[in-house]
Amino acid sequence: MLQSPLKQILLLLIFVSTALLGLTQQPKIYAAIEISIYPARINADFSKKHPVKFFLVAKNNLNTAQKGIIDYMIRNLFDDIVETGKMEVLVNAGKKFKEGFLINFDKQGIYRIEFDINFPRFSEKQIGKFTYQ
Repeated sequence: MLQSPLKQILLLLIFVSTALLGLTQQPKIYAAIEISIYPARINADFSKKHPVKFFLVAKNNLNTAQKGIIDYMIRNLFDDIVETGKMEVLVNAGKKFKEGFLINFDKQGIYRIEFDINFPRFSEKQIGKFTYQ
């Protein structure tokens, strides 16, 4: 079955533009270090029975070990800093790990926690919330 010349040209243009889009797609770019921090309890509701605990998931996409520091700051509803702390993190070359860490905190209220993540080739800020009863 013959197609009209206009229809053939449109199909050819669609084919060429689709092929060109496929050739010009950018490769996926991965961060040197990937960090995710989240509360150990799904609802981020802590208490004396369930102390303040977060999980750190780190992935090193480089071929050398990376050592960094994670500072945290806990703020109350009035934006006052009520607690700070820091921890050193070592992520081996090409490895991924998950580790839980406790934060010594027992003041009732609703809080915002800010994590400042600093590695030689990566830095990021992550913010979360939690309650303590």
